[in-house]
Amino acid sequence: MKNDSKRGRRKIALRVPSSCKVYTPPELAAAMVQALGNSRSDRWLEPCVGAGALLQALSQSGVHRKQITGLDLDPKEQSLDRLATVYRGVEFLSWSASTNLRFDKIIANPPYIAIERLQQPVRRAACKITALQDVKVTAGGNTWYAFLCAAINLLRPSGDLCFLLPAAWDFANYAAPLRQKISQHFEQIEVHRSRTPLFHAERIQDGAVVLVARRLRESTDESLARLPQAGVTVRKEYQAMQQLVRGLAERSPSKQPRSPDINLRPGTILKPSAIRKIVETEQLGKVVSIGLGGVTGDAKFFLLSEKQRLQLQLPLESLRPVVTRAKHLTSSTITKDAWEKLRNAEERVWLFDPTPALLQHPAVRSYITKGEKEGACNIRSHKISIRSPWYRTPLPPHIDGFLSGMSKFGPWISFRKMKRLAATNTLYVVYFPNCKSDDERAALALCLLTSRVSEQLERIGRRYADGLLKFEPGDLRDIRIEPPAKTAGAGQEYRRCIAALLAGEIKVAHNIADTWQDPRRSITRKPKLIRKR
Repeated sequence: MKNDSKRGRRKIALRVPSSCKVYTPPELAAAMVQALGNSRSDRWLEPCVGAGALLQALSQSGVHRKQITGLDLDPKEQSLDRLATVYRGVEFLSWSASTNLRFDKIIANPPYIAIERLQQPVRRAACKITALQDVKVTAGGNTWYAFLCAAINLLRPSGDLCFLLPAAWDFANYAAPLRQKISQHFEQIEVHRSRTPLFHAERIQDGAVVLVARRLRESTDESLARLPQAGVTVRKEYQAMQQLVRGLAERSPSKQPRSPDINLRPGTILKPSAIRKIVETEQLGKVVSIGLGGVTGDAKFFLLSEKQRLQLQLPLESLRPVVTRAKHLTSSTITKDAWEKLRNAEERVWLFDPTPALLQHPAVRSYITKGEKEGACNIRSHKISIRSPWYRTPLPPHIDGFLSGMSKFGPWISFRKMKRLAATNTLYVVYFPNCKSDDERAALALCLLTSRVSEQLERIGRRYADGLLKFEPGDLRDIRIEPPAKTAGAGQEYRRCIAALLAGEIKVAHNIADTWQDPRRSITRKPKLIRKR
């Protein structure tokens, strides 16, 4: 083992800023070890030993020093190094690619530093990492993400890991590929999130996540094909670290049933409280296309009110009806009558969009000239300069509805009931490629309004001072929804749900959506039995 650990060793004088050094509180370190459990045959890896908080927790939990391999880039020995076989001056990312060692348990509090800030050898090693067959680390990510991917590669089949991560695990775009795929490769994923900061390091102001991944599955395509699409995912939210510590302790393997299998004798009845609901979920982005509306590049030129249109004498055929603001979405559907009310209120709901057949119209030709030669339009802006012709804004070809990425209620869909109606990029457009009826689309829209989804949105939304939550399309695509078990009558329920939502009755809206769901039920733990007499 000693010779193997020398492979990939690099003496690199990497100076990590103090804002990226986060030290594991002792009680949290102990809870992380307890969450994984231990047997005498387990081989442990701690890839970023630091001062040794996790080594001390392992030792106090009865893990023998010969079971533990530790690495750290800092060549300076620490007093707690005696609790494991520690290799100092070893750069983990390079080492992980060259070692033949594999481990049953990996535990870590990895460094938080942007990959682009690493020295070139380390940055190059990070960007070579691929985990779970096709999850790649990129230069736009963070070192904690590279450590996590590299650690997964070093797990034995049925191995477990526990990582202390920043809150960015839940929303960072660069981490999305692993978030989406990790549950397919482990039998169980646990995400324990503290809403308050766990660290006192500079700039670490957000909460933190303890990620526990249990029992790595065989990685061959054939073996994965025989397994369920995804393992069980458990999420826990805590207000403070002490609650998180207790929550991790409750998930200790010693307190969990070893197998969900249940052997029932004839004449027994399951006690209802012993049956826990497991919900099959899928990513919203796999059933609903979510993207930006048309990017004009210069809204003042391209977006017009009815009064402006009349003053410019532009023909109706040279314009496209659009919605451009969240306040334009006022009900579960947006009809021609609703749009005409916006037009009559002098909202900017016309998009200048002349077809080639109208280029000779005097008013159209005059307006293009104003934009091109008289400075009415910023035609040098990137979005305008890269398109041809510059005066036509590309619009999504398929639109079923619209939603706002910023709302006090969370994202909801207003379905399009007016032909040719489009949206600009202040709103998102949605399309249901596999739905053939309004009820099917409404059933999926109801999924977005359940209390389960609301909890996910609360975690990933960017909160603004006025109480608004902001969501990017990528955030929404990652949301996991419960596929509806029925569709008939969904349109009517969706109208009720949105009416309640817009009236400020959010709990009522969630209750309507929750009631609509009919998820499958499955026994996941050994029940108490009631014998018939």
